[in-house]
Amino acid sequence: MEGCKKDQRKLPSKLLITTLNSIQSVLPNSTSIYVVSVDSKSVSYIGSFLQPKKKREKKRNSSSRESVSFEEVLDSLSQLIVATVNVGKTYEETDTLKTMHLQGRDSMISIIFNKKQSICVVIDSNINELCYVFDDQIQIQCQPIFDALE
Repeated sequence: MEGCKKDQRKLPSKLLITTLNSIQSVLPNSTSIYVVSVDSKSVSYIGSFLQPKKKREKKRNSSSRESVSFEEVLDSLSQLIVATVNVGKTYEETDTLKTMHLQGRDSMISIIFNKKQSICVVIDSNINELCYVFDDQIQIQCQPIFDALE
């Protein structure tokens, strides 16, 4: 992934697939999962799984979205992730940020943090209506990934 360092830790692809499948029970149109480690200045890529597109899948209306790869979006998000974690660590004694949702016109990106806010899972979802997920539910779905990396 351009602009993002590579973390040396490995995640089994089966774990990524299983986690994405269980997240789909909470966020039905989730299409990909990315796992990154976070320190105070940067984000490092650990692993990802992109669900293969179905042949009959309708094209999105938004041509601007199609021209930007999710890797580029994640690269841009890395600065936001680092800033969010730095703010979150300031309030670590009282509360930690668990989940952040960024919703666009035809998609939503969910960023799920572990308790130490050193690892986060990024989910890309194709949605076209307002969708809210209880933080604890999606946090529980990501726990096996956090356990494997801690």
